[in-house]
Amino acid sequence: MSNELGELITEYYSTLTKGQKKVATYILRNPEEVAFLTSKKLGENAGVSEATVIRMANVLGISGFSEIQNILQSWLKRKLAPSEKLESTKIGRRTDIYETIFENSVRNILKAREEIPASKLEEVVDTLDTARRIFVVGLRRSHGIAFLLYYNLGRIRDNIILVDSAYGMRYDGILEIGDRDAFIVISFFRYARETMEITKFAQKRKANIVAITDNPVSPVGQLADISLCTGHWSPFFFGSHASTLVIVECIVGGLSLKRKKRYVHSLKKIEDTLRDCEVWLE
Repeated sequence: MSNELGELITEYYSTLTKGQKKVATYILRNPEEVAFLTSKKLGENAGVSEATVIRMANVLGISGFSEIQNILQSWLKRKLAPSEKLESTKIGRRTDIYETIFENSVRNILKAREEIPASKLEEVVDTLDTARRIFVVGLRRSHGIAFLLYYNLGRIRDNIILVDSAYGMRYDGILEIGDRDAFIVISFFRYARETMEITKFAQKRKANIVAITDNPVSPVGQLADISLCTGHWSPFFFGSHASTLVIVECIVGGLSLKRKKRYVHSLKKIEDTLRDCEVWLE
């Protein structure tokens, strides 16, 4: 817990109303989660109104809920390495672990559905539909998600490029990127420096940047033309990618219906080739 925020709550706790104390207690018990919640969602989780959340921040002498989040996010960046997070996990019986993971994944998915309107997803789909080429990048723990997006997009249309930093060749695959191309970057806290550098390169070349990230003010979020922000909070040392996977499915599903006849033809062509090569077990 952030010493700065914890000390403020302790100092002013006795002056808080019953509802405000619920918010303060929830923050103290769930600082990692609160760092990425909206004030409305925090109020729902604590069983109070959004106005109560805002008033509590004012009582603490804080200008608004966003400042509370800034304090908590700074604390996360300073303190919680994966080893420290695992060490601080307080879940008891082993069966509780699985229930917690399921519940947490569902919560992240529902939060994404609430905070990402269909119009924003459609804006992304339109950007990809008109792009000459689509570049996809996600490094370290985001690489698996990036590969899945690259794989599924590549089944329905051509000119999909997965940006790979292996062998020191991170720029080789995007040398010709330009303003007619789309660049999808996937990046979550703890942000990989290399992801940021590649995205800056794409921005300089005036590519249309779509970021799938946890915060609009994340390093890649600040560079993006469109940001799809989703929580990846988990009580464990690894982040939850459940909602990220849903976003990927929304993007591919939306694009596949944009030019359905053409993409059905593409899928049939792949199916025929793989069948002829006996790729699948019958």
